[in-house]
Amino acid sequence: MILLAILAGLLQTVQNPLGTPIDGPGSTLSLARRIALPNSPAMPYGLQLMARFDLLPTLRDTRCVQDSSYDRSGGNGDSGNFFARKGNVAVLADIRGPGCIYRFWSANAQGRLRIYFDGQKAPTIDCPMQDLFLGKVAPFVQPLVGHKSGGFYCYFPMAFQKHCRIEVTDPGSLYYHVQYQLFPDNQRIRTFTTTLTRPDQLALQTVLAQWNHLGSDPKPPPAGELMLSGTVAAVAGQDMQFARIDGPAVIDAIRMRVLPANRFTLRQTVFSINWDGSATPAVQAPIGDFFGSGLGDVRFAAMPDAMTDQGYVCYWPMPFSSAAAFKLHNYAPGGALEVQWQIQYHKTDAPPKGEGWFQAQWHRETTVAGHPFHILDTDGRGQYVGEHTDMQGDRGIWFLEGDEQIWVDGDTFPSIHGTGTEDFYTAGWYFDEGTFNEAYHGCVVKQEAISRVGAYRYQIQDCVPFQHHIRVNIEHGPENDYPGADYSCVAYWYQDTPGHTWSPIDPTQLTPPRLKLAGVIEAESLGWSGGSTQQMSDDTFAAQASGAKVESVAGGPAIATINSPAAGVSRVTLSMMDASDAAHTFDVSVNGGPMQKVGTTADPDVPGRLTASFGGLLASGANKLTFTVPTGGAVYLDYLQLDAAPHEKGVAEAEDYLSSVHPSAGTTVSRVDKVGSNWSGWSALQWSALRGNSSLSLPFEVHTAGSKSIQLGVIQSPLEGKTQVSIDGLPAGTFGPLPATWAGTSHRMFLGQMNLSTGEHLLTFARRIGSTIPLTLDYFAVKSGKYPFSVEAEDLKVLSADGGDASTQQLPSPDHAWSGDAQFWFVADHPNASATLQLPVAAPGKYTLVVYFTTAKDYAQVQTLVDGAPVGPVVDCYTPTVRPKGRTVLGEVTLSAGDHKITFRAAGKNAASTNYLIGVDAIGLEPVK
Repeated sequence: MILLAILAGLLQTVQNPLGTPIDGPGSTLSLARRIALPNSPAMPYGLQLMARFDLLPTLRDTRCVQDSSYDRSGGNGDSGNFFARKGNVAVLADIRGPGCIYRFWSANAQGRLRIYFDGQKAPTIDCPMQDLFLGKVAPFVQPLVGHKSGGFYCYFPMAFQKHCRIEVTDPGSLYYHVQYQLFPDNQRIRTFTTTLTRPDQLALQTVLAQWNHLGSDPKPPPAGELMLSGTVAAVAGQDMQFARIDGPAVIDAIRMRVLPANRFTLRQTVFSINWDGSATPAVQAPIGDFFGSGLGDVRFAAMPDAMTDQGYVCYWPMPFSSAAAFKLHNYAPGGALEVQWQIQYHKTDAPPKGEGWFQAQWHRETTVAGHPFHILDTDGRGQYVGEHTDMQGDRGIWFLEGDEQIWVDGDTFPSIHGTGTEDFYTAGWYFDEGTFNEAYHGCVVKQEAISRVGAYRYQIQDCVPFQHHIRVNIEHGPENDYPGADYSCVAYWYQDTPGHTWSPIDPTQLTPPRLKLAGVIEAESLGWSGGSTQQMSDDTFAAQASGAKVESVAGGPAIATINSPAAGVSRVTLSMMDASDAAHTFDVSVNGGPMQKVGTTADPDVPGRLTASFGGLLASGANKLTFTVPTGGAVYLDYLQLDAAPHEKGVAEAEDYLSSVHPSAGTTVSRVDKVGSNWSGWSALQWSALRGNSSLSLPFEVHTAGSKSIQLGVIQSPLEGKTQVSIDGLPAGTFGPLPATWAGTSHRMFLGQMNLSTGEHLLTFARRIGSTIPLTLDYFAVKSGKYPFSVEAEDLKVLSADGGDASTQQLPSPDHAWSGDAQFWFVADHPNASATLQLPVAAPGKYTLVVYFTTAKDYAQVQTLVDGAPVGPVVDCYTPTVRPKGRTVLGEVTLSAGDHKITFRAAGKNAASTNYLIGVDAIGLEPVK
């Protein structure tokens, strides 16, 4: 870190620009001297290069480098790490020119962005960071900038002659990439300005036309376009050449259509191209994978390729000298399949000079702990131009935590080091908005339920040139810790040889990705009895089955036995295959209970799959599920999942006291279940008070004497009267009537403080007026507390945390100085950061708001707000040591029954404080009499 700080200082002052070459990350690489190679091509740059997709084969002498927020320690903390930082200003990149930024990305763009060029004192770009990505700053226009599936991106190029520095004020925990080409030192570059030259305006029009017409050829139409086409029967087991073209020429487009097109034919039919008599193919990949998806027949359109209803197409420019041989090999065990093909090309006057041969190679691995997946590893001169990868896990998609790493020409540290797999694909947050396709990046398959992702990243103007060697890896999981996943990819690059030796295809690997999910119950393993049941292969279904088998269930009753690890209410989720005779409703009984009619829905993420769920009270161990399927239909069960009901921590479930409660005469108690609700345990105790002056008593045990706060989880319909609560006959509080927004949901009530001895006590609920609306009690808790009329701040729901992280901090001490030995803790990282908690109020009224803060050497000055309005003065929470502040009276508030918001905002800090942290032990609402 000391070395980085020194380098940052050198770069910011633009001194000694040709200092000792540094082998390290990002901007440090720009310090090295850069000499033009012999016969270096004269190439356009910026928008004018973007407009020339046809120049992609031209071998070049630039160097592609990336600055990013990757974890410098090698862990997974890939945000908030910067090239340099001073106060609240972070330096994302500090680059010695000449160069051009071609890709700028963030998953959480925030703060104010400033970009300086060539040592200028005033920034050329000065705007809220998000505004640049959203096309609000000229000349950055959509779709060259935008936001897709969790990622803000900018592909609008920014060139510079001497220097570029990118800063963000108040960046927070920013994820970012800045990717750029470094040019030889003697190259003359026109530095970016917000006013485009006429040539750049014309180039921008071309680029926009390309991006707005994906699926069409982005190259200028050549003179003398020629075409070959035909249809072949690809016979199983045979290697066949279906076309040959004599050169010199350039292949402009290749189109194919496979009949039938499914996961088997697209993976097991290999397409290859041999250039200029080379014995080894330059292109070798299954048809589906080559054109963009190895996970079946999908639809998308990118700049270089597309999969459409009319077939598949690629537009990679492919120059060659003497001959191009196009071949197919059908490795499927079945019969012939039909392949329709078309090749567009144009002749050239002479063999290509200074251009590489197009290469594309499929590669597949099962991930191994401690080792990354290898996308490409090859020797020679050329440029890497992208890939697509299909990832199949078995336990979720957290393999996406892996970073990409690219080494070029002897790097001992990767010149490109990313922050996560979906970030590499220029998205974010595990592709939180699902599939999408853009010119250079996209996610064509996201099926989280079956741990499957397919995505592409084409590096066109941000291609990665190499002069001797390149290695492209991507991690699986945070630190290569998702072993057993099935990864396959096609890497695309240009190279100065007509063939290559990277990872030739092993025919035994040419099978669709195997689906075997962890943590599910395979339907075929349930020991079925009764009805009409049969195990089936998944070959005839559109979707794949976990374990490649399904259980067909028809008629009924058909009984399956499932094992539950614990007793309680659980949700059973069924995953099934869709078919022409698939039943979309059927009946299920749990352990002989009443039949439940279950309806299926189409899985939105996995075509050809149905889902359904139902709930029931399961015993620990064996449980019986009885299925009855309508005549003429069948249920094709793949797997089942059990989800046990979540429980509130540190509470007693009211329904567990069903046998020990004492309802008054004329009233009844019962257990009610609601699967999928916010009720603790998805169950509650229901008391029907159908007459006046009724009561319900519930005995409970106290193990440690002392001051206790009483908390209830209440589910009550709206427009109900008041309910009085007492303990051992002494009033503990009143709640109700409750707001309509609370109907059917469980809410935590905070009642008064009481001193309780060890032993048994009686919690009593009383109503003076009879009601047809029952009281439904979810849970209760008797917790140690120090302060009257208070709630533990750490028990409240966090609604938002802006500018920091909110959590519970344990603060045990011999004298129990903090109530409950814990506090709500907000680690704010800048002024005006705030956290908001949900504050439920049991009864309407006027209250004195009291807050029990914590103070320390790095704590803020805090403004408290209730429902957005400030209450009381700013409170200084700085002290040299950590201590509870005690009772701080802020003022009076009038509150209705229901949910309110209490916000703690870092208004500033004491001059002696080192940060803006906030700690709250408890919050008191003392009734004003």
